[in-house]
Amino acid sequence: MNFLINTTLRKLWIYGVAVVVLSSGWQSAIAANWYVDNVVATSGNGQSWASAYKNFSNITWSAIKPGDTLYISGGSTSKTYTSPLTIEASGTASSRINVRVGQDTGHAGTVILDGANIQGGKNYITIDGSVNGVAKLWVKNITDSSKDNGWAFDVSGSTGFIIKYVTITNCNNGINFTYGNNYEVSNSSITGRGDTLIRGIYSGLNGWDANKIHDNYLEMWYALGDGPNGGSGGPDGIQVGHSTSIYNNSFQEVRNGNIAIGQHPDNLQLAGFNIKVYDNSFLNIGDSNIDYDVWASGAIQNLWIYNNLFRQTITMDPVPENIRIYSTGAAMNTVTGLKILNNTFVDQRPGIVAEGGQLIGISFNKGGTGSGSGNEIRNNLAYGTVDGISMKYGWGSQFVLAFSNNIYPQAQSEDPSESVGVPSLDANFAPIATDNLARDRGMTLSYFSTDKLGTLRPQGSAWDIGAFEYSSNNSSVILPATNLQIVK
Repeated sequence: MNFLINTTLRKLWIYGVAVVVLSSGWQSAIAANWYVDNVVATSGNGQSWASAYKNFSNITWSAIKPGDTLYISGGSTSKTYTSPLTIEASGTASSRINVRVGQDTGHAGTVILDGANIQGGKNYITIDGSVNGVAKLWVKNITDSSKDNGWAFDVSGSTGFIIKYVTITNCNNGINFTYGNNYEVSNSSITGRGDTLIRGIYSGLNGWDANKIHDNYLEMWYALGDGPNGGSGGPDGIQVGHSTSIYNNSFQEVRNGNIAIGQHPDNLQLAGFNIKVYDNSFLNIGDSNIDYDVWASGAIQNLWIYNNLFRQTITMDPVPENIRIYSTGAAMNTVTGLKILNNTFVDQRPGIVAEGGQLIGISFNKGGTGSGSGNEIRNNLAYGTVDGISMKYGWGSQFVLAFSNNIYPQAQSEDPSESVGVPSLDANFAPIATDNLARDRGMTLSYFSTDKLGTLRPQGSAWDIGAFEYSSNNSSVILPATNLQIVK
């Protein structure tokens, strides 16, 4: 009996080892590493740094399978590549293809694509430029005589494409996800001089949060023009459609004369349903901070704008607009789930005279009833120069908009619940301990539970008005510098 038991156990142990070995070999087969290094003498099979592919054109894409990683050498400090990287294989939803900067000593420097882009509308690809949390993949100097061409990343039509820890500078345009779905851009720095920094229009309607743009620095170059306020156009920041969430980003308009002019730059150009814009910082306005166009749908369904800081320190467009909602296509017959909540609007421009800018504008310029429900403007705080703080509406016959707990520096006839006054705020625009206008004066909401900085609401007896909740730790929070520029 013992002999039989021991024999059986030995067989099971041997079988188990065989399974582990086979499983390990199978895993290895589907999770290979590949290497590109343009200093190798001749192009190899790509299976090690010593036998690396020499150029992107040498990559054997038919050999790269879902789960594989392609490493690009950045040398000890940096390495420049001047030919485009065209991705010609797809991963799967459960097993992506990864493209990364080298992580090994001697290969973990900055990879620079100079005058060369990354392209190919393949699916489930991750482009990761990080080395120990630092962005070390740069794409620069992609220019074209047409403002609509010259993309740093042209991956239109892709599904599940992720781009993170990259720097894009002195390119006409940044990232093209047109007709793409389930994309993500994070932890990156992008400047633009053409039409837009990130384009994700014509994405499918896939519920909430299908597409994500977060934790990026986005700098729009604004042309020096002939007007008294110095501006005449520049690129948009982000152009996106359905099911997109835009959060934790920092937007900045910067005067720069070396760009295509004649545009009306918006930090965000939005269209579609199920869109969230939250926890972002916007510094200065080219034309508008948020431009939402109904286009041909005739409807707004679930547009949430909350916990954002909108701030102006200089005048670019003579008629700056923070949030505008309108239609250039079908009449707006349905407006459901429009929510503008707990935002802080700060106008610190010196010597401003009346110019006709606006805080929030909703225009039924194509007509329509605007019937629907769940539309709210609550807990917003406007602070500073009174110009540009006005609200304008062209109402639909059935449009219902609920106001409450908003603060303005001047009266707004559109808001019957308004509070007029100047709250006591700290340098970061959070209420101070002794404030009695914004602190503990907000309405409790169910759509989110924290402020822009992640502080739990409420800290006192009720929510605070604006993007920031009072906290004894607020004094340690410093806003980003206002003169940041990416080195070109």
